[in-house]
Amino acid sequence: MRLLLAAAGLVAALVGRAGDIPVSWDADLAPPADPAAYERQLRAIVSDSRARVAAEIGIEPGPLLSVKIHSRAGYQRQFGAGAAHLDAARFAGEVVHVNGGARLDDRFAGVVVHEMVHAALDARGTARALPRTGELSRQGYLGAWAAVVFLDGRFGRERVMAMVRATLGGATFEKALRREMSLSPEDLDAAFEAWVGGL
Repeated sequence: MRLLLAAAGLVAALVGRAGDIPVSWDADLAPPADPAAYERQLRAIVSDSRARVAAEIGIEPGPLLSVKIHSRAGYQRQFGAGAAHLDAARFAGEVVHVNGGARLDDRFAGVVVHEMVHAALDARGTARALPRTGELSRQGYLGAWAAVVFLDGRFGRERVMAMVRATLGGATFEKALRREMSLSPEDLDAAFEAWVGGL
């Protein structure tokens, strides 16, 4: 059930005006060939991500949101060696931290949408209300992503989003699950385990 609860926070990753997002750079970052163009493109991705998240889940990321572009070494100092090699971006402390080696492509834009979901949930206080213990590991994220794929395939995006909106509106996960999918948490766990076993 923990994976399915985490999935409720990740499912919306399926989001402002570009000029109002502060962007800062690590002093030791090797600048891109055209820093102004890179920053414009980055601001556009962040602004679009904010708009998409607001449209999908009805929560705007906080007004204090900013973007920090790190060098690889700076990202490592902030989040550790493993993160520096694997992450494109991460939301922490009202900041979308960008690993400076990241290309500003569709994959990166998807990562920023995901981080904006975290920012929106954090702004509403919803993230702190999720029942979890400690940080979600990489394996936990993969499991949660699998749960999202399962829910979307079995029930469809609209029903899944209705369940997410209900939980964001204050309904318990169990109540929203029963109302939108006619399942108990135990039934859903069993169905998810059977789906994983059949892969």
